[in-house]
Amino acid sequence: MVQKSEESIVNRIFNLENFQKAFEKVKNNIVGSIFDGDIEVENFERNRDFHLLILIEKALSENYQRYPYSKYERVKLSGKSRAIYELHYTDRIIIQSILNIIGPDLDAKIYKKSYGNRLDVKSNQYIFKDWRKQYRKCQTDLYNEVQKYVDDPFYYLINTDIKDFYDCILTDKLIEILGEFDVTNQKIQDLLKKFFFKTDDGNQILPQGPAYSHLLANIYLNKFDDFIISKSECYFRYVDDIWIIFKVNRSSERKNTEEISDLINEINSFLGSYNLKIHKYSNNNEGKTKIYNIKADHEELIGKILVKT
Repeated sequence: MVQKSEESIVNRIFNLENFQKAFEKVKNNIVGSIFDGDIEVENFERNRDFHLLILIEKALSENYQRYPYSKYERVKLSGKSRAIYELHYTDRIIIQSILNIIGPDLDAKIYKKSYGNRLDVKSNQYIFKDWRKQYRKCQTDLYNEVQKYVDDPFYYLINTDIKDFYDCILTDKLIEILGEFDVTNQKIQDLLKKFFFKTDDGNQILPQGPAYSHLLANIYLNKFDDFIISKSECYFRYVDDIWIIFKVNRSSERKNTEEISDLINEINSFLGSYNLKIHKYSNNNEGKTKIYNIKADHEELIGKILVKT
């Protein structure tokens, strides 16, 4: 029975109809990429089914190797740069064909208050839900949740993010987690491994940029989501940006500070088993990890990180 199921998923992925759907999604999502307007893509489309059948055969071959990643630096608002990796469009079709089949089940298991990079499973055109709408929904839901505690001085909010998130994901552990999510087919796992990026020092990383990376990064934090849920009143996440609402149980400011510090240490201890950590907290709230008393700091909280509806 297991073998039949394993064969079934391979057949569902590597067939012309699924690759046609993958091609359409890839075509509609290369705007602004290095393949936007590429004559090679246009030529591929003219004989689409012929090329797709060759691509299926190529992907199923034991000797399949993806094209090298194209890499460029994206400058953030802070002035720092981030390495972004782009797959060759034919490799995008292969990985998208896999996402078409395993993606919906994986996405359905992601924490419901994780808003970033959620698959648009109902769309034949787009891979992910519109990030602007998703971020706005995250902020709106967070604002509404904060309002529940505005009159209680014992509720706090931690706003933080994970340091160097993509670069620190352990790819072996990621494959292990996918197995726990029932992605156990060896062929699929081996293909996914070929899409990891090998750095100059020989380490494999999950490259930031490709669509599949966004989904797998969410999956990587699944147990962390469960952990934070158990430690908080409410918890919101947008990729690696995190907002945690929690209640302190002591009355003095010194003891509250100790309780908050204990929670941050617990968070980093748990993340450490995944080779991750949040940014350091400084008492003056000038670092990337910030702590607010929801009642006392409400005005600052609303002004800095929340969208009022």
